[in-house]
Amino acid sequence: MVAVEGAFEGVKTGQPISQPVAHSTAQALVQTTVDNPGLVAEILLLDSLKQFEKTLYAHVVDTAVYSILVGLQLGWDEEALEALGVAGLLHDVGYMRLPQNLVKTHWEGRGDSVLLQKHVVIAEALLKRHAQFSPDIIRMVGEHHAYQDGSGYPDGVGGTLLSESGQLLGLVDFFDELITVGGTAGALPAALAIRQIYHDAHKGKFAPRYIEAMIRILGVFPVGTVVQLSTGEQAVVMKQHPEIGLKPRVKIFRGADGKMLEAAQVCDLSQDVSLGHEISIAKVLNPTEHSLDLAEMVTS
Repeated sequence: MVAVEGAFEGVKTGQPISQPVAHSTAQALVQTTVDNPGLVAEILLLDSLKQFEKTLYAHVVDTAVYSILVGLQLGWDEEALEALGVAGLLHDVGYMRLPQNLVKTHWEGRGDSVLLQKHVVIAEALLKRHAQFSPDIIRMVGEHHAYQDGSGYPDGVGGTLLSESGQLLGLVDFFDELITVGGTAGALPAALAIRQIYHDAHKGKFAPRYIEAMIRILGVFPVGTVVQLSTGEQAVVMKQHPEIGLKPRVKIFRGADGKMLEAAQVCDLSQDVSLGHEISIAKVLNPTEHSLDLAEMVTS
């Protein structure tokens, strides 16, 4: 976060982006992710529960790490993951050359502007000034808002000629913005964001293999998702089952009668049959409708 903030703030005053710092930061992210992919995924999701006002710097770091996680799940080598990480860290640097009041309203979820779309070509131009950045990294940055079905921007960039890494970065960036900014109704829970992208992928916007890889690492119901069980009880997802994605461990906080429990109860949906029948997740609930400290519930 410190490295990214320093690079982005320097762009405002005309300082060059440090290629060694960008690569060393990405290398550190790759190494941590390769060593502990499941733990890193949980940390990202838990942090997102704590961030009420996510900054641009948090977004680009999270996008970089989610991208590395998905690339790792797809079997990409460390060199490709590092390039993906650098592109993730720098993909939104063009925002620093645009009116900051417009950027602020976007990240507060209060609107958008066609002018903001120029951050893509501005970022490309900034990276091209430094010959050390590879053409692959520059291309990823230029493609991160262009999609497989030809939608997105800049015009004419999307479609079947998109690079593999550019498509992956674009999907992850789209996901993180959904759970950060969302649409007119606000940010989406991660589970509903995954569901939306899954449907978009099968309509041709994204390559299905990327969202399928994301689901394998984050789960169908990511950590922190508020759900209603088939019993009528309400719970928070605590941990994914390594093999049965639809059966995570949950913490029940509200009974079937609608009353809050005095003490939350942990239930492993893959094993717990104490109520005499198999328990499943019936639907995802809006977390804003519940006065819960989700991060505390998941970790305690």
